[in-house]
Amino acid sequence: MIEQQLTTTTPAPLAGRLIALTEPSDPVRGLLMLSTGHIRLHTEAWLNSSARHELAWVSLTPNGWFVYVDAEANPADFPSDLIVCLGYARRLGCEYVLFDSEAARLDMLPFYITADGRWLNTAV
Repeated sequence: MIEQQLTTTTPAPLAGRLIALTEPSDPVRGLLMLSTGHIRLHTEAWLNSSARHELAWVSLTPNGWFVYVDAEANPADFPSDLIVCLGYARRLGCEYVLFDSEAARLDMLPFYITADGRWLNTAV
C-alpha cells in the first residue's frame, strides 16, 4: 500500500492522519458515502443526464448516484459542487463516491438542502 500524508488544506479532523491508498492491483477500494444534499439541483440533473448517456464514471442508484473518482480528471464541464465533493473523496484516498439521499450530512462540505427539504443555489 502507498501511504500519503494529508496536506494542511484537509479539514481539521483529518489533518495529519495517514491515509492508505490502494495499489492498482488491490481488489479493495475506498468509498465515500455522501448525502445528495451536498450537490445542487442542477448537478442532480447533470448526473442523471450523464448516467442516461451511459458514461462509465457515473451510474444511477435507487437513491442517488455511484461516481468514480478519477485522480487524473477534473473536467471543466463538471459542476463546481461535484468537483468539491470528488476532490474531498480524492484527498481521503477514495476511488468512489456514493451520493445517497439516505446518507448523513458532512459538516466539512457545502450542503444545499434546508431543514424543510428545499434545494438552494448556495450552501446552508
